[in-house]
Amino acid sequence: LEIGADRGASTLMMASEGARVYSIDIMDGWEYGKHKNIVRIVGDSCVIPKGVDLKKTDLWLIDGLHTYEKVAQEFLTYQEYMKTGDVVILDDVYQYLDIWKDILMDKMISIDIHGNGVGVIYV
Repeated sequence: LEIGADRGASTLMMASEGARVYSIDIMDGWEYGKHKNIVRIVGDSCVIPKGVDLKKTDLWLIDGLHTYEKVAQEFLTYQEYMKTGDVVILDDVYQYLDIWKDILMDKMISIDIHGNGVGVIYV
């Protein structure tokens, strides 16, 4: 499940590896996100999309609005569906470090991947 598709570059990368990608964005962009494995959902990232079996989700990419309030709301919305072994990726984590500190799971930040930090959580 991807939150924040923008033009769909990361969406397309995940789908081209064979993954079924449910991509949620408030705007209908996805310039690059046209692929048979992509389900595009236009709407609020904190409203659980209908028809998506979140219990089968094993990768969560949170890359929407980079504010403490929104990321916290998104994380809390989906946390109950995250299971042991899942991976959660938070983009630009240095923009909202307070929530990062509040997450009590195995985690690490990499600035090698992205200058504003990519947070990786292992559930």
